[in-house]
Amino acid sequence: MNDMIREKELRVIDSDGTQLGIISRDEALNIAEEKGMDLVLVSMDSKPSVAKIMDFGRFKFEQEKRLKEARKKQKETKIKEIQLTVGIGQHDMDFRAKMADRFLSDGNSVKIVLRLRGREKAHPENGITVVENFISMISSSYKIEKKPAQEAFNIIAMLAANE
Repeated sequence: MNDMIREKELRVIDSDGTQLGIISRDEALNIAEEKGMDLVLVSMDSKPSVAKIMDFGRFKFEQEKRLKEARKKQKETKIKEIQLTVGIGQHDMDFRAKMADRFLSDGNSVKIVLRLRGREKAHPENGITVVENFISMISSSYKIEKKPAQEAFNIIAMLAANE
């Protein structure tokens, strides 16, 4: 911006969008100063570099405003984890299914983790069955991002909320 620009010649664009052509840096700075604006380097990749005459403070304000609007429109989804065991009781399973329903209705993703311990590691199919039964108990609408599968000594499944 302004005096920090080191290029000797610049392709200058005026504040209204018209091209002033290729002129020296000093001449472009004088034009910008006369208009009470700043000379901002837009593209350094081209030969000669492109600079634009603009009000930098206003430009920065509008850019921040656009970013703020974009952040408002984004919805942040969190991944909530629910842990199960092979020998989980029916009441615990119902309670965790209600929690998963609530998480999915809030728009979050749910990661279901069943840890295999001891002799359970010899029969991971039992763990997969428990996770599939758990998924069938969930009543809210969802899509399965990752089907129940064994990863090391865990059975992991991912569910995401339907929008």
